[in-house]
Amino acid sequence: MEGSDTTIVLNYDAVKAEERRASERVEVYLSARWEGDLGPDTGTVGDISIDGCFVLSGGRVAPYELITLEIQLPTDEWIGAWGQVANCTPEIGFGVRYIKFGTREREEFSRSVEYVESLRTAVGALRRLDATVVKREYESPVRVLVTQEQYRALVMLALPKVNKALMGLPECRKKAAIRSSVEAYMEANLAWEAMLGDGAAANRALAEVYQRLQKKYAAHAGVLASLLRRDAPPVLDFLWRRGCIHFTMAS
Repeated sequence: MEGSDTTIVLNYDAVKAEERRASERVEVYLSARWEGDLGPDTGTVGDISIDGCFVLSGGRVAPYELITLEIQLPTDEWIGAWGQVANCTPEIGFGVRYIKFGTREREEFSRSVEYVESLRTAVGALRRLDATVVKREYESPVRVLVTQEQYRALVMLALPKVNKALMGLPECRKKAAIRSSVEAYMEANLAWEAMLGDGAAANRALAEVYQRLQKKYAAHAGVLASLLRRDAPPVLDFLWRRGCIHFTMAS
């Protein structure tokens, strides 16, 4: 590979297709592009390890075919390798064993598997928070499942787990998406407190939330009107859905 000073070549000729995976695979959602005997194609890596991966793609490959594979890591960097198709399911995808990796690529890849685990931890904490505080059903009003005090406590419990998971991650789009998700859940708490309060201080807090909803979150008129009426569920659901969108982008 270009930019590598050492190449590692692995011989898989004697390895049977049903051999147990040497390394634990991590579920991911990473963009991929590859080229085989029938030309280039694209797909999505659905699980990954330092020894192989599974590519979700409708592209056609054959067992034991050699392909060039590029994967976009959580850091947004693309790395490439030679791989051999270990198994394939038409219209679904195929498994790949790496057979040639440069030293730099292997190191970056190993770190990225750790990054994926950190992202999963952060997303998992936010997903559990969302599932605990709100219930959404098709064509039914949103149901808020907690009080404001309970919600604040749940946010405070989730934040350390999320922050710890993000500490080892380099700056990238997925990390930024997690931060945006956290901000939306925290904004929901500020909005809820403002709507429950009274007096001049609460009115100032409500005005500040109104401005942020309008400028930062581009909230539609119905949400802003609900805020002024101190009707919490539509406002909270608007912000919680924004949080969901962002942590889904980081998944």
